[in-house]
Amino acid sequence: MQEDQSISPTVHRQSSSLEEGFSSAKEDFAIWGVAIVELEVVGNLQNKSSINSGLSGGNSGTGKGGMRSSSDGSGSISSGLVGEGRVRISSLLASANRALARAREDQGEIPRCKPPFYSDKDEIAVDPDLLKFCIDNGTHFGNTRVVFVQNGWRGVIATQNIHANTCVLRVPRKILLSCESARLDADIVAATSTCPPLSSISLLAVHLLHELSKGPASFWADYLRSLPPSYTTAISLSTTEASALQVPYAQHQVAIAARAADLRFTDQASPVLDNLNFPSKWRSRSAFLWALSALYSRTMFLGSDSEAGCLTPFGDLFNYEPPEAPYTPHLELSLTQEPLEERDCDATTASLTTPSGSGGDGCLNTETNEYCIYVRKDYSPGEEIFLCYGRYTNLELLEHYGFVLLGADQNPHDTAVLPWRVLPEAVIMQIEAIGGSAAEPIIHANGNPSWEFLRALRMAALTPAGRKLKSSAVLNDEKADDESEIWVMKTLIKACQESLGRLPTTLNEDEELLRKGGFKTEGLQVVVQWRCGYKRILSKTIEICTKVLKALAEDGESMKVTNGHAVSLINLNIRQPKLLAKSSRAAAVPTPK
Repeated sequence: MQEDQSISPTVHRQSSSLEEGFSSAKEDFAIWGVAIVELEVVGNLQNKSSINSGLSGGNSGTGKGGMRSSSDGSGSISSGLVGEGRVRISSLLASANRALARAREDQGEIPRCKPPFYSDKDEIAVDPDLLKFCIDNGTHFGNTRVVFVQNGWRGVIATQNIHANTCVLRVPRKILLSCESARLDADIVAATSTCPPLSSISLLAVHLLHELSKGPASFWADYLRSLPPSYTTAISLSTTEASALQVPYAQHQVAIAARAADLRFTDQASPVLDNLNFPSKWRSRSAFLWALSALYSRTMFLGSDSEAGCLTPFGDLFNYEPPEAPYTPHLELSLTQEPLEERDCDATTASLTTPSGSGGDGCLNTETNEYCIYVRKDYSPGEEIFLCYGRYTNLELLEHYGFVLLGADQNPHDTAVLPWRVLPEAVIMQIEAIGGSAAEPIIHANGNPSWEFLRALRMAALTPAGRKLKSSAVLNDEKADDESEIWVMKTLIKACQESLGRLPTTLNEDEELLRKGGFKTEGLQVVVQWRCGYKRILSKTIEICTKVLKALAEDGESMKVTNGHAVSLINLNIRQPKLLAKSSRAAAVPTPK
């Protein structure tokens, strides 16, 4: 874990000359960069130099804010496109004209969604130099464009109807930054020859820092410049930010991640970085942690190297969408208005038939030597295209990717783990007996306990004699009786209330902090978002249990009549599918990098 300072915002910069060139290109390419990215990059490039001169050449008029007039070099751009690209040139020019008109009307400012932690010089959704690098090296784009989005700063949207299983991006293998490219670097081969073997993630981090040290001479310079200057992953959090998590088990997880990263640096990477003998700022601990964070949050899966993966230019602009919600207990079923036998079971079994969710994915095509990204559902024009990284809780997303998804509707795989000290000893013993030593008192994003936790609560509510008679029902995910179920609800309410009471701030106070904004660091904002989500889960559990407790206390063994149907509370059993009987999670979380 770092001390109370973020990684230097210039750690990824190449050199002063490259910075000046980039700043100049921002102005020269502003209108054309937006126009090209807003339309899909299509057709083959017949004359790349003509396009380049069309993008940056010409002095005939400058709009407000230093944006080039749409009359600059239009003929040169047109001559550089063939096929479908030439057909679309009129739309490209029209898009540029509209952008310029909006800029003039707004006195040089084009409204867009940008995070407060990015400076005003970030004019466009994608760096034109990065776009040119991808085009020059044979990247093929589908019917997509990169835009500023409401959540996640930038994202990729569809420009036309896209059908499921369509490839929307093909990135040549030669521009992937991976362990494969690292092993082709003579300097790295020499530097590692006298050192203990590196893990693949450490090797790739060294490779990334080596390329950064080359400045504009690096083959990947245009891509590397597009990487964020800092991250909010667990290993990037300062001690103050980690402490602000408030919840002990979350702080513990962050500490474990930080310790593991430190060991990677001292035991593996540091000797190799010293052998490479480039400037000290690229060999520092903070630089290595920045590189690790970049890899944790941006690499894509490679079958040949599951730990490190690869950095994929342009491919890392897609945002994340979680898979289908897991099948969990639903305590509120006892309050339903329709009889059990008429309830539609499709919703409860959906996650079993579609475990991968609807987000897209990617893979390396060894026949064409391209990294291909596919969509897994249909998209309409304007819809954002998402990728699915796998099933992650918000703490895992924070640890590896540096963001969280707030609300059960946004991340149904989020969980809150109750501290052991708020639970009765009988419940703890049952959790260990039923789920093993690794079991935990987990509550899902929807406010319901995990299957193992619910079984443990129900078993603990029974007397020894009651367990002999009713344990089979409990292990079959049925409640034993109303009296014991009341005890379960009261125990859950008390445990959640006590857990919330031990935290320094309340949910309302955290939500007010998020509304006001103005956080000193981006890491602190993400941390407050996480703890806010944790408190919402426990508050939801209290709400659910209170409703169930009220219904059980009022009606007892009687029949509750609603909408003309008589529903027995005793018979409203909550069963877990046999397929999931051995685990509280629908699928294992992917192994962290």
